[in-house]
Amino acid sequence: MDMKWILIFLVPFFLFAKPQEDLYRLFDIPASSSQEEILQTIQRLWMQQGKERWQFETKFEELRSKVWPLLQEMGMIDEIKPSKTHYETVLVLGALLSRVQDRVDYLVSCGISFDQLVFLSGERPLLDSEKEKLPHLRIESEMVRWVYEHSDLPKDVSVLFIEVPMKGERRPNTLDTINAWLKTDPHPATCLAISNQPYVHYQGAVLDRLLPFSAETVGNSVKGTPTVALMLDTLAREMTYKYGDIEWLQM
Repeated sequence: MDMKWILIFLVPFFLFAKPQEDLYRLFDIPASSSQEEILQTIQRLWMQQGKERWQFETKFEELRSKVWPLLQEMGMIDEIKPSKTHYETVLVLGALLSRVQDRVDYLVSCGISFDQLVFLSGERPLLDSEKEKLPHLRIESEMVRWVYEHSDLPKDVSVLFIEVPMKGERRPNTLDTINAWLKTDPHPATCLAISNQPYVHYQGAVLDRLLPFSAETVGNSVKGTPTVALMLDTLAREMTYKYGDIEWLQM
């Protein structure tokens, strides 16, 4: 048989075998659905909008053994390393204390150099678990400064702290902090963002959607045992930033 026809027959098979489509099949999402229909379905099934991650319902745990290998194939589990040894600007994305410490430690350990360091954070009140470790601090932006000051990061490099106020009762999210940074008119030739798994591709999608220049997003492998519900919510948010309407995520 002509090679062209072999490829014509095989390509649909390989497309269907993608881990995303195997994941959709587990949730009875037809592979023939349009991108818009798939996005609406996974938002309805997986996203827990209006809740913090530590408030999520524990759902889908019975599917862990089937879901986890697919998420690993999709790059949500293992470390993603920087591709360069030097960057003009490095972003450290805000989070809970343990994740900020993990991100800073990862930046220290990955052996790159940079000209400017930018911390993106907000005035989120610290959780009780964070206050137990840092009882003299009140909000995330104070915690981020504390982590930086007590880290092994170089202190002779220019550093900028982006600190976004609360949005009423809602804490500032990745989108809010990036938009605040953009108001400073950055234009780095090379930019690296430090996250951690399972958030690397999600936060990379936010950066890709918002930044007028390219940024590479990296981070350490998954720590602990995040719930399947958290992983799927993160994936749904990544796909929303890649393909969907994001205005409602700012509310």
